This record gives sequence, structure tokens and C-alpha cells, in this order.
Amino acid sequence: MNKVSIFEHPEFGRIRTLEIDGKIWFCASDVAAALGYSNPRDAVVRHCKPMGVVVYDTPTRSAVQKIKYISEGNVYR
Repeated sequence: MNKVSIFEHPEFGRIRTLEIDGKIWFCASDVAAALGYSNPRDAVVRHCKPMGVVVYDTPTRSAVQKIKYISEGNVYR
């Protein structure tokens, strides 16, 4: 099982990350919020290439949820 880590940045805050096959993936909703998007789902659809989006079962405080993660290339798109 891949482990979720927290990337902290003074300007962007806390962003969940996940390592898959040696590459870092970023929680799509965390990135969208850090960049000021009010609708993270729409931001992912409009700006991310589909091949750079994965859904991963992620433990949260309340339950395990399916969360979208985006590739580093999609972070800069």
C-alpha cells in the first residue's frame, strides 16, 4: 500500500502527496484549493490531462475515501 505524505509550503499550505512507482502524485483538491480554484472538480477537468489523474483509496479521519491525485505535470498545467 502506498503511503500518503503531507507536503507543507508557507505559501500553498498542506498538500497530500502519494508516491506511485517512484513518482509523486498530488491531491487534486488540495492543489486546486492552494491555487485559489473555488471548484476543484471543474479545475481538474479543465486543466489536467486524463492520463495524469488517478483515483486512490485514501484514509481520512472519518473513513477511507476515493481521492483524485494528479501528476506533477498537471500541477503546472
